[in-house]
Amino acid sequence: MEEMNELKSKISSQKLLTESDIKNVDNKNNNLDQLNDISQTFQKSNTKLNNIIDSIEKYVNSKNNYNFTDSFMNLIQDLNNINQSMTIHQQLAYLHISVSFFVLLSLFSILTIFYGDYLIINLILVSKFPKLAKFI
Repeated sequence: MEEMNELKSKISSQKLLTESDIKNVDNKNNNLDQLNDISQTFQKSNTKLNNIIDSIEKYVNSKNNYNFTDSFMNLIQDLNNINQSMTIHQQLAYLHISVSFFVLLSLFSILTIFYGDYLIINLILVSKFPKLAKFI
């Protein structure tokens, strides 16, 4: 009886071992597939960023600098083509970054206005330095 129980326990432990080995191999395959997908995604993103950089470099290094409107319109068209090739999630991410940048820039502008008024009032710059007070 005890021998039978030992055999059963050995067989069950071997089955568990092989099942866990199979699960590990499956997990490794899944992980490799996910890494390949991530690698392809990064490559696509890298090519898109290179397109953006190339269009900006083309604008900066263009020999048409005397004709600003044409070169600027070419830059806008290139960026528009890149924007149209983006997925909706990428466009939303771009919009989010742009709006965040705009909000921070506006907040900085408002803070400098209030700080300038504070300096003018508390340091009595109007009477001491009227030209500087106009500038601030």
